[in-house]
Amino acid sequence: MRRMAVSVLFLVLLAVPAAPAEAQGFWRWLEELSGPEIGGPGFDVLVFCQGVDRRKPEPSDGWFVSPGCADARRDRRWVSLGAQVYALTGKNNLTPDPNDRVDAWALLATADVSFPRGFAVGGSLGTRRYASAGGSFSRLHGEAVVKWRPFVTLDPEGPRAAPSWAREFFEVRAVFVFHAGFEAGRFGPGTPALDAEVRPVLVLAFNLIR
Repeated sequence: MRRMAVSVLFLVLLAVPAAPAEAQGFWRWLEELSGPEIGGPGFDVLVFCQGVDRRKPEPSDGWFVSPGCADARRDRRWVSLGAQVYALTGKNNLTPDPNDRVDAWALLATADVSFPRGFAVGGSLGTRRYASAGGSFSRLHGEAVVKWRPFVTLDPEGPRAAPSWAREFFEVRAVFVFHAGFEAGRFGPGTPALDAEVRPVLVLAFNLIR
């Protein structure tokens, strides 16, 4: 049966750039972010892989196509290439109107380097399109990410050649999101300009496999 692998991403916190940290420290800054606080689900699909293909009679290192890189040996390092898309919505905190909202969607090309113990590092680059009272507009969007699959790391048997979906279905991601700057009025009449900034984001991912 043909196998498909898709990661569903739940973005715990994702917003436009924030004001600088105040004297109260990082956590107070995190609680009082300026700008629209938007979040929502996303999906990513990784299909191009570089590593050892388990399907070959004589496995060797190289490039191959495999949804979710399910056929890459898990006791070796492998590289994954694919795409990510997500849709976000939330309240526009830049205006006093409680009914103001901001919607956004993003399409990104993504690349990861994964390691046998459940860790991966990577990044994404693409565009994010916003819709608000100030109209619709797009911005360059970039991400750097560290991924951790805890059930792989804590497996007492250590790295295995074959993937185990029971160990790989849950993933925690620490994402550092780059946002370009925004001119005054972009999120509605009277809204301030926002500087380009890097934002930390926590993402929970669930890998769906069929």
